[in-house]
Amino acid sequence: MKLKYEITGIQHPENPKLFRIRALRLNLKFHINPGDIGGYVEHEGNLSHTGSCWIGDDACVYENACILNDARVYGIARVFGNAQLSEHAWVFDGALIYGSARLCDTCLVFDDAQVFGNAIVTGNGSIYGEARVYGDARVCDVASVTGDAVANETMVISGNSEVSSTAQIYHNDGITILLSIDGELTTHGTVDLEHHKMLARLKLL
Repeated sequence: MKLKYEITGIQHPENPKLFRIRALRLNLKFHINPGDIGGYVEHEGNLSHTGSCWIGDDACVYENACILNDARVYGIARVFGNAQLSEHAWVFDGALIYGSARLCDTCLVFDDAQVFGNAIVTGNGSIYGEARVYGDARVCDVASVTGDAVANETMVISGNSEVSSTAQIYHNDGITILLSIDGELTTHGTVDLEHHKMLARLKLL
């Protein structure tokens, strides 16, 4: 198999362990030509030579993080720790993916959003703004987490759900507590927000 890229001697200006990549073969999916310069990696384990996956712009992937299949990382995004992007996942802008987070399918993470811990984002899920998804949280289907929202622990956000603005979801002593749209306090061990929208300054405590 012909290698997809090589690691150049172009060092990251702030992290001396990272070096830019250079394309060695045509990548039609992302319009990358041989010789095109990409983002930064620490070693070849960070970016697979199979599929169309790519790291572009000034994005960085390092430590044990891995980009697979047709996933891509652009902008100034950083993927590190044991995080993994696969299938058609796309991370860009200043997003951070780390810990043991997993992104797959056609999900998007962008702006200054963060996904970390053991969190998983799948389907057409999207995380953006300054949202944080972590712990054992799951975002799937076409659900989105945006604004300053926080989703953590055993949260499952799915369907057409949208959690946004200053929404915060906490899990404590095995109970997830949320303030529902009609103002009633509800508790569950694991919360599944199917087809709900939590907007404006609704705060989940």
